[in-house]
Amino acid sequence: MNRRDVFYNLERRVTPTRLLNSIAQSFNNPMNDGKTLVLVEGYGDYRYYKKMLIEKSVFIQSTSGCDNMNAILPILVKQQKCLAIQDSDFLKMGQHKIVSANMLYTDYHDYEMSALADDDFRKRYLEVLKDNGCDVDINIALTELYTLSYYKLCNELHNFRTDFEPVNKLICKVEKLDYNMIHGHIGSNSNGFHDITLGFLNGIIRYCPIDEDKKEYHLVNGHDLFNRLCFHSGGVVDEDFLRDKLLELSELSDFMKMNLYTLIVDWQNQNCVSIVLS
Repeated sequence: MNRRDVFYNLERRVTPTRLLNSIAQSFNNPMNDGKTLVLVEGYGDYRYYKKMLIEKSVFIQSTSGCDNMNAILPILVKQQKCLAIQDSDFLKMGQHKIVSANMLYTDYHDYEMSALADDDFRKRYLEVLKDNGCDVDINIALTELYTLSYYKLCNELHNFRTDFEPVNKLICKVEKLDYNMIHGHIGSNSNGFHDITLGFLNGIIRYCPIDEDKKEYHLVNGHDLFNRLCFHSGGVVDEDFLRDKLLELSELSDFMKMNLYTLIVDWQNQNCVSIVLS
């Protein structure tokens, strides 16, 4: 079990009420006077944004997923200055997300895909992987994940609440990630299964409301990509290694290229605080 799976299992137990109680105990003390509360989705997000924000000016809190974040943000903004940074997921592809002056979204699917969408950073990252014995083609991995990613998009657009964990565990193990493989494992393992036909899925693909460069970085999530790269590495690296290298290589200069950086600067100016490095 990798580090993400450990945190995933722990995060499933977190509820909005428990989270609010935890924040009340940890944030509301004299040491945090004057700090801005920043909500992020998970531990990986925490590690990434900690590098980009002014440590003495912020208290970063993981919410264990976007549902918890959506539930507690309206309550917290009434109590203190609070900014939430959430994965955009399929926002550019028709998924509904809450609109709030205190909610900002990643440029691409998540922070990993937003980082890798930058050509210079991606080249630097792949060179480091190659130096560590992991010579992989990220474009092949992205293409192989299209069907699964569109399946997940369909799930979000129609609120099917399908459990993809049985399939997620196979991304780093199986040769083919085609419709039959995905459909079969979800059908036999998920209580939330809905009979999404291949024709229905192809309709989603044809009429997906996004047509721009780097569409794949909106479509595919970082967790799935890392797992597929693990498959192509032949076991040389694992997901923790890939994520750790991305975090290690991410610099403020990379973050400053993102639209999210500009949005944070705008937010801090409107709220008369200084929270992001420059």
